[in-house]
Amino acid sequence: MKYRHILLLLALGLLLTASECVPTGDDDDATSDDDDDAADDDDAADDDDAAVVTTVSGEVIAIDRDTGLQLSASVYAERAGGLIVYALPDGADLSEIHGKTTLEGPGDFEIEIADITGPFDLVVVADEDSNHFIENSDVARAYAFNPLNAGGGDIEDLTLVIDLAPRPGGGGGCGDRDEISGTVVLDGVPDGAIGISTNNAALTAGPWTKTTLEGAGPYSINECSSRGSTALLGYLDMDANGYFEPSDPLGGAAANPVTLGVGDVSGITITIPDGVSSPPSPPAYVALTGTVAYDSFTTGDILVYAGHATTDSYVF
Repeated sequence: MKYRHILLLLALGLLLTASECVPTGDDDDATSDDDDDAADDDDAADDDDAAVVTTVSGEVIAIDRDTGLQLSASVYAERAGGLIVYALPDGADLSEIHGKTTLEGPGDFEIEIADITGPFDLVVVADEDSNHFIENSDVARAYAFNPLNAGGGDIEDLTLVIDLAPRPGGGGGCGDRDEISGTVVLDGVPDGAIGISTNNAALTAGPWTKTTLEGAGPYSINECSSRGSTALLGYLDMDANGYFEPSDPLGGAAANPVTLGVGDVSGITITIPDGVSSPPSPPAYVALTGTVAYDSFTTGDILVYAGHATTDSYVF
């Protein structure tokens, strides 16, 4: 009987000791929203602060702009380069993204969006001239039923449509060119492939001329003297996807805009990043569909146009 009492007391003692290790809640830091402190994490699996991940998937198809017929992979390759599908807070701004994926051509895509809940836009961009710079002359098309909603489960079976015109022939020359040279400097970002472009002075049009480097260092680029002036931008391909995009770290030259037509210019330093946040990028168009009603016409074509005014001109 005596030993039975001793065993009972020992058992009670173990229960009391163990009870001190049982958390009263799942938060190991009552003063912080982050309950996964490395020093006192109460869950080795880290699942008490799991990220909310939304997987967005579907297909990108390319069509002929004039006929509406779907383009085969071989015909697409003759008209454009790779495709980038973006998940964006704002479909009109390619500089801030939730996630993206790069495709060699039309086909299936999948993007994971982490720690984001609420509306977002889906946009596909084609590198229309295959120069690996995403620029304002490229084609961007928004998903017809934007915005989508992240955080409510995976989103599947989406179809993004991008329309392409036949690739135009080469343009003429521009006469005399000035050489601009200097050095690309990185500020707080790792080295990687660098893209350099010339643009208009206000950074609302371009890139005009492009060149690439394997890493930061000396560069030179030639631009038409007749343009009068240019602003230089440097892009760092941070995610190494082979494209220089508005969402990549980028910076301008302190000497922007550089005057052209006065001869070669040297010693122009481009620092990446230096706070430039709005490089030239393609506008994200959406498809507009509907019905044309008409009366008393028996022959002739019906032409439908859509456009809006910008500070530079009308965009159709």
